[in-house]
Amino acid sequence: MMSTFNQHIKRTIALACIVAVFTVASQQSLAQEVQQPTSEGFPISLNSMVLFALYENPDINLLKAREEQTYYSIKEKEASYYPEVVLDVDGGREFNDPATGGTPGSSGTNNTGGIKLSLSQLVFNGFKTSHEIRNRENLNKASQFRTQATIEEVINETVENYLKALRFQKDITVIEQLLIDVNRHVSTIEEMFEAGAAGKVMLEYATSRQAFATTELNRAHSSLNDAISNLEFLVGKLPPDFLAISPEELRPSKLDMQYYLKAIEENNNQVLAGLTEIAAMKETLKAEKGKYMPEVRFNLLADQSHNDGGRIGRQTELSAKFRLNYKLFDGGKRDAAVKRIRGQVSELNYKKEQIVKELKKEVKLAYNQVDANKTALALTDIEISSNIGQTRLNEENFKLGNINVIELIESNERLKDAYLKKNKLNYEMHLNAYSLLVLTNILQKEYFCETC
Repeated sequence: MMSTFNQHIKRTIALACIVAVFTVASQQSLAQEVQQPTSEGFPISLNSMVLFALYENPDINLLKAREEQTYYSIKEKEASYYPEVVLDVDGGREFNDPATGGTPGSSGTNNTGGIKLSLSQLVFNGFKTSHEIRNRENLNKASQFRTQATIEEVINETVENYLKALRFQKDITVIEQLLIDVNRHVSTIEEMFEAGAAGKVMLEYATSRQAFATTELNRAHSSLNDAISNLEFLVGKLPPDFLAISPEELRPSKLDMQYYLKAIEENNNQVLAGLTEIAAMKETLKAEKGKYMPEVRFNLLADQSHNDGGRIGRQTELSAKFRLNYKLFDGGKRDAAVKRIRGQVSELNYKKEQIVKELKKEVKLAYNQVDANKTALALTDIEISSNIGQTRLNEENFKLGNINVIELIESNERLKDAYLKKNKLNYEMHLNAYSLLVLTNILQKEYFCETC
């Protein structure tokens, strides 16, 4: 109990160190950054989306049903500790020839009946029952860990598709702004072309970039629809004007990577499920070894019959016996079974080690990506700031006739590309941060809802 409490305290402290309120980059970037148009819509937070995904989720409910089965399998086996009492009553007509106790020439048919009460109590069976119960208890724990691991998968999948929706909604806003600028430039070039102040090549270039931006916008809408479809598969129907909002910024790099690598082995539900399955199989091995021991039972019998086998009247039998059953030779069957189960224990150990290895690889990649994305975001903000200034300058130079439309549109596209890069980096950074914290069981479903 104290160990569980300490683990909870550790996770709470770690989470407090990591979670920070989402902040805007810097005042300098704010001053230089073009304000993106905000879309009117129905905002739903990431926390709410995760709650919708977890509510009555069929995959989770399926595993909870399996948990219940493993729980009652424990109760089923615990019944072996108690005696088995059987009442057997019979009665009717019986024909016997020759009949015991009958007179010569008399009918061999008579009324008969009986009542029997028997009790059988297991006294000793090489501790097989105890080990089998512990095996089922461990399987029940493993089932609970598997349920939690599935909850983690649902959370990760929801977070990923929500962040995709957020990214592509922002991408659409950026590309729509580019289209507004390009459409304006095309209109200007068309007027200049009609007046003879611009060549056909310039007009064709402007219209080709207009077509490309339109295609890019359609592609972003398609990607957004895919993300929303995946979300609706998890959470149900979303409002048509659903709007994703930026989640809280998580800063997992505040803790050393070694902390997360250690947390994988101590807290990850897949690893814990593997460990309890190994413990369960070891109990199965001990139960199998118990077959080398004799089985002792205590049997109590009370039997009363009337005219059983003829007209002999009432018969009564009372007995209390111990019965020992010991298998002297089985052709090596027990030895083979023990070796087989030892092999299964080894297999589960190797499987657990493989899972830990894969998870540690994922942790390292996610941790390094978060740091790399933060660095790239800082550089992208500088790039955006520079492109904003360059675009404004090109607008003025175009009006003065110092540059042509090609340079003007290219500066707009560079600014667009920088914004799209920032959206992608934000998506990857948030996704890696959430994946890292969910993977190490630091970020649990209670983070999204304290009452869950």
